[in-house]
Amino acid sequence: MYKISGLTFRFGDTTAYWYMADTITKGILPYRDFFLADAPSYVLFLVPIVAVFKSHLLVVQLVPAFLEMLSSILLFFYLKKEKSPL
Repeated sequence: MYKISGLTFRFGDTTAYWYMADTITKGILPYRDFFLADAPSYVLFLVPIVAVFKSHLLVVQLVPAFLEMLSSILLFFYLKKEKSPL
């Protein structure tokens, strides 16, 4: 819940990902000029979300928090299935 309550607009890597997802929605392909860059899988995941919720930055900013919550839930059930003491 802390991540959700501390949401404010700030510049950083996430903003760059939003920008690249927005450029893809406009038909411009990023990463053509980057030699050493990560694969654009997260950017491609963000494209439909940015296309729909472009004017609502808070919704777009909630995506990483929801992904982390989903990851922790999946890890919990996996460890429970494996009978891990953690």
